[in-house]
Amino acid sequence: MLSIYSVYAEERRGLIVGIFLTAFLSTLALTAAFAFWDLGGALAADLRDLLGLGRYVIMSQEGAGLTWADVAKAAAAVCSDRSYGVTYLPLKIAYLNGTERWVTAAFLPRWAMEGIALLEVAASQALAREGDMLYAYISGKPLLVTVARALRGQIYVPGLSADLYLDSDLIGASHFNVIVVEKGSCGSVEDLRALFPGAVVLDTDALLTAFWGQLLIYLAGAAVVAASATAAVAAMSYALATSALQAHWKDFAIMRVLGMKKQQLLALAALLFYTPALSGVVAAAFLAGGIEVEGLGGMAYSAIKAAAVVGASSALPLFPAFRRLYSMHPVEALRHE
Repeated sequence: MLSIYSVYAEERRGLIVGIFLTAFLSTLALTAAFAFWDLGGALAADLRDLLGLGRYVIMSQEGAGLTWADVAKAAAAVCSDRSYGVTYLPLKIAYLNGTERWVTAAFLPRWAMEGIALLEVAASQALAREGDMLYAYISGKPLLVTVARALRGQIYVPGLSADLYLDSDLIGASHFNVIVVEKGSCGSVEDLRALFPGAVVLDTDALLTAFWGQLLIYLAGAAVVAASATAAVAAMSYALATSALQAHWKDFAIMRVLGMKKQQLLALAALLFYTPALSGVVAAAFLAGGIEVEGLGGMAYSAIKAAAVVGASSALPLFPAFRRLYSMHPVEALRHE
């Protein structure tokens, strides 16, 4: 088999190397495109969990400069019946094994945390897992809290994200860094900006749309590279199969005369013509599958999807050559010059 491969490959070394490299690049680029899409979905879900859809977020630029009066004023401006303040504080925590660390804690009403009880918390998955117990030092006193919800791959939004989310009743918060207001039946983000000229006011729907728009730019770039490289793989695979078939037609005919069946001949041709592309696809898939992306984990699934697409794209152009081989009549082929 190796001798047969070397006979047809010797004169087409550059083309074979080109197919391998473009298949490799195409698989990596397509893996990146799939991963960008999956990562975007994961981060968008984190944004929804963090901010919620249909909300305005008012961030004070003067520390904890917002009060309950501001919460009521913001709610009235947009005719909303759900609004609350969030206070951010550095907090020391201790694990049950004695390890201590400082984290950023957000204090907000328990109803805003989907019914989490007073001494239950939501935490970043990097900090603790669901069911873990921690000591949170509030006003110097350790309180034993249970992680009721672990947040995976949380996206960082300045002034909003935190490592640990606790009930605001624990500190009796009256001043806030952030006000969150659900959209009501009147008003707009511009009304809130006019009402709070010294604060940053975000529309969470617009923020999520902008996030996806930015991500789509990277996705489009990866997709263009992947599509171009995949088309090049298909074109070069077709050129390789056609040129090899033309140059070694009699070799294949002799194999048929010597008793090789049509199915065996097609299997041999598939191995010969498809090896460069398949090698590039497999090498890229193994490389991409071992890469870890924060918030997404391993890219093995994206790599498998990319390998399937590039593999199919490089196999389809070979069908004309396979059809010609399958319809070969050995006697007629031996007369071919």
